Amino acid sequence: MTNPSGKRRFVFIICLFLMSSICLPSQVKKDKTTKSAHTLKFRQPASKPDKITIDLSFNVNRVIVKLVKDTKLRLFRNVLVSLSGRNLSGINEVLSVKSNTEIARLVSKPVDILDKQKQILESKSGHELADFNNYIAITVSSSGEAENLINQLNKLPEVEIAYAQPHFEPAGDIDPPTPDYSGDQDYLRPAPDGVDADYAQTISGGDGSGVKLFDIEGDWVVDHEDLDLSPDLILGGDPPGDFLTRNHGTAVLGIIKSGVDGFGVSGISSAVEVGMVSYLTYNISEAILLAIEQLDAGDIILIEINAPGPRYNFAVRTDQRGYVCVEYWQDIFDAIQYAWAKGIIVVEAAGNGAENLDDALYENLFDTTGRNSHAIMVGAGAPPSGNFGTDRSWLDFSNYGERVNVQGHGREVVTTGYGDLFNGGGDERQNYTGDFNGTSSAAAIVAGTVVSLQGIYKNKFSGATLDADRMRDVLIATGSPQQGITTRHIGPRPDIQAADTVLPLPYDLTVNPYYIDTAATDQTVLNMSVLLENLSVDQEIDFTASAQPMGEDNTADWITIQNSSGTVLAEGSVSLDFDLSPDIGDQTLGMLKGQILIQFGPSGEAHDDEILLPIFLEVLCEDTSYVPATYPDNTDAEYNWINIEAIGYIAPSHLWYNNYTSVDILDDGSFGPVALEFDFPFYDTAYGEIYFGANGAVSFTDVDVSFEGFFDDLDIPGAPFETVISPFWNDLNMDPGIGGHGRVYYYRSPERDTFIVQYNKIGNFNSPDDTLTTFQVILSKNGNIKFQYKSVGTTGLEQTATIGIAARGCSATPYVIRGLPAENIIGDGTAILFDYTHTIWELSGDANNDGDVNVGDAVFIINWVFKGGPNPVHPKEADANCDGNGNIGDAVYMINHIFKGGPEPCLYAL
Repeated sequence: MTNPSGKRRFVFIICLFLMSSICLPSQVKKDKTTKSAHTLKFRQPASKPDKITIDLSFNVNRVIVKLVKDTKLRLFRNVLVSLSGRNLSGINEVLSVKSNTEIARLVSKPVDILDKQKQILESKSGHELADFNNYIAITVSSSGEAENLINQLNKLPEVEIAYAQPHFEPAGDIDPPTPDYSGDQDYLRPAPDGVDADYAQTISGGDGSGVKLFDIEGDWVVDHEDLDLSPDLILGGDPPGDFLTRNHGTAVLGIIKSGVDGFGVSGISSAVEVGMVSYLTYNISEAILLAIEQLDAGDIILIEINAPGPRYNFAVRTDQRGYVCVEYWQDIFDAIQYAWAKGIIVVEAAGNGAENLDDALYENLFDTTGRNSHAIMVGAGAPPSGNFGTDRSWLDFSNYGERVNVQGHGREVVTTGYGDLFNGGGDERQNYTGDFNGTSSAAAIVAGTVVSLQGIYKNKFSGATLDADRMRDVLIATGSPQQGITTRHIGPRPDIQAADTVLPLPYDLTVNPYYIDTAATDQTVLNMSVLLENLSVDQEIDFTASAQPMGEDNTADWITIQNSSGTVLAEGSVSLDFDLSPDIGDQTLGMLKGQILIQFGPSGEAHDDEILLPIFLEVLCEDTSYVPATYPDNTDAEYNWINIEAIGYIAPSHLWYNNYTSVDILDDGSFGPVALEFDFPFYDTAYGEIYFGANGAVSFTDVDVSFEGFFDDLDIPGAPFETVISPFWNDLNMDPGIGGHGRVYYYRSPERDTFIVQYNKIGNFNSPDDTLTTFQVILSKNGNIKFQYKSVGTTGLEQTATIGIAARGCSATPYVIRGLPAENIIGDGTAILFDYTHTIWELSGDANNDGDVNVGDAVFIINWVFKGGPNPVHPKEADANCDGNGNIGDAVYMINHIFKGGPEPCLYAL
């Protein structure tokens, strides 16, 4: 096989001879993939096997499933629902044997946040990305169960891929005084022995200042004397790692981050800002997505993990033979692509399995022409001592192949951790090792090198950064070539000084910030701007900008660009100004989505390059129809329980329904319509009937008071319902067959001016023993709404309940959304009044309260005045002439109106 590393080195030597400012192989040039508003570069779906077998030794406890794109998958308990209408009956049938606790979303972030992240990064990269909302994880108890489940699922057209996921494995001085071992760190020395971190320390930015790195592995000794770390730097808290796991993480960060302080060891890029995410706390793909949120373009993620691969049927082995890098698994590959799409560089250990990644066994999963994560993959090479073969030769445990880009020292690495070199008398904070090894040590060395080069580049070019592809190509083109058996390709060892001499000049137009996520009230105008920055040192750039819709269901007419064209000088910037004018009219309150397409090119030439600026505008509500009030601020809000069990009607169980599913009707179903027997004014519309939902909300308009037939989080404003009154939205359950309890009652007052709905001793789906939750909604004819809480249960449901009211358009009054704000959390024996601020005028004359104004009302008044008949239910109804008295004059007034066309009865305020 031709040695590609040798060819690249030869090109580099010629370039230096010609004194060119930059001369790298063609792959160094930035991929100018067009980021079109209408076309994204196609994402290749995963390739499904016809059938798999799983060895009994495969240590598997869960199966990962990804559904095909555009499914818009939602998980409601253990039932999968497609919001796009895709038929999921097949997968639901297969999974029907699993319990509610055995099926979960792979990534726990809210679905709307994941959707937004996907849209932002697709716009930024121009590439279609996987939808992490379409991933689920299924707990299994054995390899046999996993095998059977996977083979069933992979036969279904709605499943893109199902696979088993194995257990992953980690591929100031204190007394007593620690010796200085930095002289033994050969990987710091000039090339070819090391990566020349010594040189980097002499160059501005070479110590990693201004760059962030997140390490993804198991655990760390965060208070090690040579590391400036803190437990606060670990996302997700303190992982439960053992001694070896803690010291592995410590050894990795020691290579990169150790202080240059005269004791212990020195890091390649000691000034880098670090963070950590543990795969013991999160699954790896979620850990990557969490790290992405903390990082900016040009920052680094280091993945120090490998796992059993298919060579030995995914068997766990102490020698790690057959282990592969983590991007073998589709969800992790997809997450790495998310990082690349944001401009983050991922450095990934190739794994210690001695595997040829070009082998047919891997079915082209590591062929980057069809499946490219854009991670820099690192193999393990021999150190310069000669103790393990020729310097820079392949070490027999390292994975290899064309996918492996570069190598690092895989033996005899001196760093923090373990304690075989020095242990400070048994103090783990003083552990040092002289033989950290594997693709873990190699990947850490390369990651430190990448941080150092990125710091140099940012310092040289006013904050510009190298992306993963250009960083990889610079490392390959300038590194010290692999020696020994080069057909087992692990690439060259990086050389910071050589790379620094040929760093490519930046040419690009960037937008800062690269997306807009803001909010405004309806009928307002937001004046916004972003900065267009020209990173080129010698080239002016022309641009044009236009508003574009995001998706088929959206428009961009609410985006107005003020300066839609211009020129950005070399190393200069221009403000792109635009207005956002939300005017939703009768649309549902929520999120507006659009984007600005920025097309650009060298001044005077075609605009062949594009940037998309995604814009998310949440339309907020400023409706003041209702004012929430509590006692004693408003005396009408005083708690005064009205028990309607004996006087009201039961909403019978057999009349509840769910138009989305035939199961668990009393769990997520609805009941109605029920007549109010008066017109209830709700914001700007009056309603005469109502529907109840099993999960603690009612609606005047929505036949199904649920999320696609199930429970899900409710937001106010932004609810999916046209109208909703939510006294206590939570995962409630009245179905005794699945641990539910309770009933719903309703009551109409004889005065025809009050309607009460009472949820009585309702069960908690997630805690069947909690059967005390009792609350009611009281609707008054004057528009007031009162919530009363006799009991909020025993398991903290009040901490996650959503309470408030909303209607279509910008009409909403939230009170507490899933426990926020904390001061609004309700308790037993409390009440909330939603005070209707508008005055309701009622036509008088209905003295007998039968709903009609006719001669019967005149007769009723005469009987009341002269014969001692019953009093009017509402005295003002009998005062037809509005003189302040109910008397014979009102009867005469009514007769004159009915029989002689006299004036209508007057209006009075409710």
